[in-house]
Amino acid sequence: MIFNIYTYQFKPIYQERTLFCDPDLEAEKAMEKKNIIFAEALKDTIFAYRNKKHNVHFIVKTNDFFIFQISNPRKIIIEKSFQVSEELNEPSAYVIIHNDKEVQRIAIQQDLLAFSDTNVVASIITNSVRQALQDAFLQISIRREYSRSEFWDIVKSNSDQITSIKFKFDYPNLPRVRSLIPEMLKDASARTRSSTTTLEFEAEKDKTLYIDENDRDIQELNNGAADCGSEVAIGLKGFKRKIRTGHTTKEIELDELQIIGNPNDIKDILKNII
Repeated sequence: MIFNIYTYQFKPIYQERTLFCDPDLEAEKAMEKKNIIFAEALKDTIFAYRNKKHNVHFIVKTNDFFIFQISNPRKIIIEKSFQVSEELNEPSAYVIIHNDKEVQRIAIQQDLLAFSDTNVVASIITNSVRQALQDAFLQISIRREYSRSEFWDIVKSNSDQITSIKFKFDYPNLPRVRSLIPEMLKDASARTRSSTTTLEFEAEKDKTLYIDENDRDIQELNNGAADCGSEVAIGLKGFKRKIRTGHTTKEIELDELQIIGNPNDIKDILKNII
């Protein structure tokens, strides 16, 4: 079975300042408990999206690790012995969530019989936990990770044509992503309560940028963007439309025996994906 890899991050919902509420302090408290709050939301929620309920069967259900099957109910028409009947079919896909604060990854099984796209499952999860998170003054974003090499492939193919590069990050709090983002950028993002932070490099008019594959700062910005699923927009000379990363997908292959019998091994696999 093939699984697509997603990263999720949280950001606080700032309350209004009152005599009894310091919004910065309350945001800090919410972020300290974010993984526990998310775990409780997963355990207690009814999974639903666009007025459709999706049944869930948990195989592993701990605060830092979840494995479950999620169904996609649909009515099908069956004809047998010249009689037509309507039955409910509930194909399902596996979902694995590593809720360690250092990891925060989701693996969603590719199964076209169950869901047309793994993004649909990500949307179901987002929608289902939204209210519980909002009640705790938190928001979540779930994005599909893509290959780090995608950016460099574009750069190499257009080395003397690049006029601009724009990196965009959600509220950066996941340690493995945060460590790749310049200190100034993440500190300013937190201080200003920025929901999205953008860093753009732009060449002079009629000039192009020089992007060196050995430039450590560019490497880390690209790695951070790819690892949290944030697209990079690249402008090319003579073109109004920008090329965007995010077209590749990080994947892992697991069999059912691994999923049911060796959850700790899967933890390590999800943690060590590059």
